[in-house]
Amino acid sequence: MAESDSLGPRLKEAREARGVQLRDIATTSKISMAALEALERGDFSRLPGGIYARSFIRSYAEHVGLDPEETVRAFNAEMTRREREAARVRTRPVISADDRAFLERQQRALRALRITAIVVAALLLGLLIWQAWVWWPRPETSVSEGPAAPPASPEVRVPMTPPPPADPVPARSDTAAPPDPERLTVAFEVSDECWIQVTADGLVVLQRILAAGEQQRYTVEREIVLDIGNTGVFTWTINGQPAQSLGRAGRHRQVTVTRENAQTFLR
Repeated sequence: MAESDSLGPRLKEAREARGVQLRDIATTSKISMAALEALERGDFSRLPGGIYARSFIRSYAEHVGLDPEETVRAFNAEMTRREREAARVRTRPVISADDRAFLERQQRALRALRITAIVVAALLLGLLIWQAWVWWPRPETSVSEGPAAPPASPEVRVPMTPPPPADPVPARSDTAAPPDPERLTVAFEVSDECWIQVTADGLVVLQRILAAGEQQRYTVEREIVLDIGNTGVFTWTINGQPAQSLGRAGRHRQVTVTRENAQTFLR
């Protein structure tokens, strides 16, 4: 509604058309000049509330020749319209530029946090998969008197490097020498591809995949540790005597053989 259409300016226009002074209305109606000036400006907040405001409106309308009841209805309608507009303004939040910038920063931080969480979860999952791959299959408890050697990754292929022939030697590959009662001789053969690690007197002398039909023979002074990836294809002898089967096909096992416990592995 335009300012000229509101009640205050129309009341002032009617008063000036009749040549009535505002002071004359204040004197006759006992309404203060400040309240009458506020009424003509449309500032109804300066008027008393309820029935008193309507009484002021009737008195003013009578002095300027307007219909008092129609003027009161116009006043009530304008007050209702202003209250509705004020309610709409109160319910519509005002977002400043600073608030909008803060919300945008919060959204960017939330997106960055989500991306970081996804990356960390992916890294953790990859680490778990890598650990499972490296440590599978887990070795069984050794039937030996000495500590078992840690399992090695089946992907590590290290060619056998026998120790130098000079004495004393911790272990040597010997395909022809007869058994020595002061030493322990272990010979084995695989009927299919098989990953094997041999630790002789604390020194790793074999760590690779053997081909089908491949044979190995080692002589040690104290102990020999055998880590076998597939016991079903592994056959062996101890000091020339047949030894027991270490398990069925597909089974992984680690054993430690010494001169003291060698008899427990024989058939």
